[in-house]
Amino acid sequence: MLKKSLFLIVLLVGGVALAQDSPAIDVGETAVLGTPEYTSYSHIDFPPAREIIKRTAIPNFKALDGVSVTVVSEHSDSEGRNWVELKRTDGKKFFRHYRTVWANLDEAVASGELLL
Repeated sequence: MLKKSLFLIVLLVGGVALAQDSPAIDVGETAVLGTPEYTSYSHIDFPPAREIIKRTAIPNFKALDGVSVTVVSEHSDSEGRNWVELKRTDGKKFFRHYRTVWANLDEAVASGELLL
């Protein structure tokens, strides 16, 4: 019985510590797109390059480095991940066709793809 109680206490304390580590951003706040780790963004859901090419645009992800974005909405899924919908602050569309994109907030901030 003591082992079960101790296990539950450790689990609760660990869960509270993890919940406090997630970055906080509200709707209407601005952020900046950072440099992706690879050739494209992993935690920001941009369309695949082939889809961008089909819509007659050039998939130049390097051009997005330093672009200012605004948080349009927030959503938490059933797995506990925080998602934010982003639009460009300058009013332009992403790759001439996409007004908004979704980003996994925790992972995008941790990898440096989204700078708060």
